[in-house]
Amino acid sequence: MTQAINEQARAVDAVRRAVARIDAADFSAYSGGWVEEIGTSLLDAVFSIQARYHSRVPGAGVYNRLEAFRKAYQEAVNDVRALSAIGSINLRRIMGDSKTSRRYKADCVVDAANALLQLDPPVITAADARGRDSKELDKAYMSVQGLGWVTAEYFRMLLGVPGVKADVMVVRFVNAALAADGLGSVEARAARDLVIRAHGEEGHGVDLITYEHAIWRTKGVLPVTFFVPRKLGVLVTRFGMTECPCRSDDPGGVVTGPGGVGVTADRDRASAVA
Repeated sequence: MTQAINEQARAVDAVRRAVARIDAADFSAYSGGWVEEIGTSLLDAVFSIQARYHSRVPGAGVYNRLEAFRKAYQEAVNDVRALSAIGSINLRRIMGDSKTSRRYKADCVVDAANALLQLDPPVITAADARGRDSKELDKAYMSVQGLGWVTAEYFRMLLGVPGVKADVMVVRFVNAALAADGLGSVEARAARDLVIRAHGEEGHGVDLITYEHAIWRTKGVLPVTFFVPRKLGVLVTRFGMTECPCRSDDPGGVVTGPGGVGVTADRDRASAVA
């Protein structure tokens, strides 16, 4: 028992120290979700599954399509009844034909909207959702084939409810922090709990959602760099050796090549966990 407690304490401390190395600017980058827009939040939660969120191409990316939805269906941004009435086909015209678990995401959105409406009393607005027990909301959301606990929590986060979206980026960051301290990897639920506990110990003056978003902005890579002699070839550096000088508004780590040349890590993958 004592050993398990010590291991947990080490894991929390490893995550806390890794977060302490995130750029201060990343702790003020969160835009606030869609706190008063339950329809937009539901679309965001579902369509962000394994998708590119931002795109410079007009009409592409989850965010651009959400803005198109908000403009086309203003009555549905904070009304689940109106969202359901739009129907899957019309939602697909704006949000695209992407799928999760072999189902159109638009179908999942409509089914989730109907599940919320079937609660007693029904959940119609963002205020309704925030006033309900999280387990009740999650059960309704997860009753839909193709939707799971990770995006159920993300849905509530978008409405302003504290939480952690334990997607692939957050889990990757946690496991990188643990590996740097000689600890084994963990699954999504354990990673979520470690982030919550690390925030409780040192929150950097921000709420849990903003703290989690700062972690997500690293895209799961612990940023480090150091000079590599050309004869050694490409090396992956260990976290904590130096600060990475190449980070800007598109954060992420680098793998250093011969002569210390930085190769940008993959920063475009989104959640692989629904």
